[in-house]
Amino acid sequence: MTLPDLAWIGLTRKNSPLLLVSSLRIKGSCLQTRRLSRTNPIRLDHEARRRITTTPPPPPPYDILFCGTDEFARESLKAIAERKELFESIHVLTPPDSKTGWGSKRMKVSAVKRFAIENGLDQEDLPRDAGFLGWQLPDKIRRSNRRLLIAASFGHMIPDSVIESFGHASQALNLHPSLLPQLRGAAPIQWAIARDLKTTGVSVQELGKGEFDRGRILSQKTIEIPPLSTFSSLEPRLAKLGSSLLVQVISQLPKYSESSWSQHEAEATNAFKVKRDDVEVKWAKWTAQEIHARYRGFGYLYKLSTNLVPLPRRGKAETFPTVRVLLTSLKEPGHLEALAELDRRSHDILSSETTKEGMATFSDSLGALVVKCKGDTFLRVDKLQVEKKGEKEAREWWRGFRDRGDDRGRILFEFLKQTVL
Repeated sequence: MTLPDLAWIGLTRKNSPLLLVSSLRIKGSCLQTRRLSRTNPIRLDHEARRRITTTPPPPPPYDILFCGTDEFARESLKAIAERKELFESIHVLTPPDSKTGWGSKRMKVSAVKRFAIENGLDQEDLPRDAGFLGWQLPDKIRRSNRRLLIAASFGHMIPDSVIESFGHASQALNLHPSLLPQLRGAAPIQWAIARDLKTTGVSVQELGKGEFDRGRILSQKTIEIPPLSTFSSLEPRLAKLGSSLLVQVISQLPKYSESSWSQHEAEATNAFKVKRDDVEVKWAKWTAQEIHARYRGFGYLYKLSTNLVPLPRRGKAETFPTVRVLLTSLKEPGHLEALAELDRRSHDILSSETTKEGMATFSDSLGALVVKCKGDTFLRVDKLQVEKKGEKEAREWWRGFRDRGDDRGRILFEFLKQTVL
């Protein structure tokens, strides 16, 4: 065991007296140590750990612990499993199955777990209640001198103690679907689309201790985002790109570790987990292009939602309640000037000074609802769904709700923060 190894073990052990190595004679008589108190421990951050562990990570083959869940992670596991020269063993750790309905028979099994079982790989679930507190590193990996931890779309914070047990910082890796430090967080693909970015990519980084997506980067690859991409169309492309990059890094891990670099905090952006609030349309704040981008990025998970607020109408005595509406299918957005060539009547209505953002009318020629948005843009909606009702084509929906509009044939959608589906 080398001096760096002993120093790392002594300095990073938690909740016990720590040992600080003061001298070591390789052929000599003794190991002199100094004991530190519990009340004044020395804790090493990620960079300090790299400085102390000066020995580079070993080359393959490895005993691999693979932590993952979804299709993005499954593609990486598949790519590694196909390269027999990269591993001695693979042990797969996945979150516990999630319920999709009443009864234990209706459980959702993750894509990574399905692949592991179908291909005869060792696999176990993270304990449902205890999490990592109830889990132990498999014996084969614990005894190995060539351990490698890989996480991809795992969704759980891996404890420092687990990361530290793999030795060198580059022996605990994460594949992230963005060009870090951009789009740190749980939903980088979704937010890349929702923010209408032109490029994104994948990053292989070292797993940071106690934090997500802040480790040193070993390698990255960039990809252009095709126009009108959706989450469902972009994720498979990034999965292929990421799995290829990950295999490339693993095959030459010492080289990539040596040339790794720190992230630039000034360039960091976040990609938080998508919530229902993120699809509540803010007509006065978002252009039609921004709304359509959220539809493409988030629509697989949540439908865009808004509120139909009745407008006053001459001679109309009855009153209607506000109705929750989902915008389930949108066409490509445009500028109001372009609408004039498509439907002059709808253009004149939406271009009126009295038409505010969120007002809409039905276009017979387009067969869609056209909604005015910020910046003199318009959105085409061809399918809608009232809360707790079935989805309808825009023409049929309009026949049922046009009486909520005013004398000019305009209805009003509004953002009401207190109402969330």
